[in-house]
Amino acid sequence: MNKLLDTTQTYFFGRSYSETLRCFGFNQSELEGKMILNCASGPSSFTADANARGISVTAVDPVYYRSSSTLKALGEVDYEKMFRKMRAKPELFRFDYYKSFEEAEADRYGALNRFLNDYRDSYPTGRYVAG
Repeated sequence: MNKLLDTTQTYFFGRSYSETLRCFGFNQSELEGKMILNCASGPSSFTADANARGISVTAVDPVYYRSSSTLKALGEVDYEKMFRKMRAKPELFRFDYYKSFEEAEADRYGALNRFLNDYRDSYPTGRYVAG
């Protein structure tokens, strides 16, 4: 039995601000007053949530030339695919940060929605850059 997730393609799938901090071992105070480049940021809410906290973040991703409605559709399809793949291999996951797939899914969909709102509103300011 294959012990890995089939990730032979790139998925438009992202983390929340708090999950990103934890994943990379940062705390908010380390980021305050800094200018941060977030590459490839995808549909993570890190940029939206950090900027809302006064932390200057610019996000770069190859798909950021697309409209927010197109990215919403892409995110919804890819999130469904990834959570289906994850649920098919529960033995690969530790439930210490998230207590269940349902909790992870709710947090990540929330992150997607915060990203989409910020992307739609902030794209003209240069906060999101295609690259």
